[in-house]
Amino acid sequence: MSNKIQLVAGWLSQFIILNVLWFVFTVLGLGILGFMPATVAVFSVSRDLINRKEGVSIPVYFFRYYKKMFLLSNAFGLLFGVLGYIVYVNIRFIPFFYPDNIQVYLMGILIAGAVVLTLTFINLFSVMAHYDLKGFQYVKNAFSLVFAEPGLMLMQLFWIVAYALILIFLPKVSIFIGVSMFIYLIMSIHLSRFERIKRKTEAKAMLVNA
Repeated sequence: MSNKIQLVAGWLSQFIILNVLWFVFTVLGLGILGFMPATVAVFSVSRDLINRKEGVSIPVYFFRYYKKMFLLSNAFGLLFGVLGYIVYVNIRFIPFFYPDNIQVYLMGILIAGAVVLTLTFINLFSVMAHYDLKGFQYVKNAFSLVFAEPGLMLMQLFWIVAYALILIFLPKVSIFIGVSMFIYLIMSIHLSRFERIKRKTEAKAMLVNA
């Protein structure tokens, strides 16, 4: 019984440490510049924990990933910020420029675009945590992941909505959960997909070399 309690306590302490690190380094980056690299760092450390990587010192690994992805993640943050702003402005101004019968179709297109943009943005963190790619390849892979496995994205969308509802209606609980538990869950979902991609790639390579 005591071993189980220690296991749960150790598990929770990891999330608490990640929450504190995410908050501190987001603030140190003045919010705007700190959010992206801090979030990538939490995804990266979560990946190491899920894969049971040995000798993981959460603060050391967190800072390593934070520093490594600082510039690139902020560049992507700017890109998605601009795209999100464009979608937002179009949604706000459609009622002023188009008749009602056209507004419905345009709103549907923009809302669908906003969902794809949001999912791509969230996928980007796990792709950056898992793969070693170059520049825009991260965005390309994050975008393709949205359509490669719709079931996975629906599950992810469900947890995003659930997490948002917790933040709104149970703020005290959200303080305990923080971002780390949510990120750990999303990273777990994505790792299952990444493993399937790896197995398919290896199988194709074996067929080619046979």
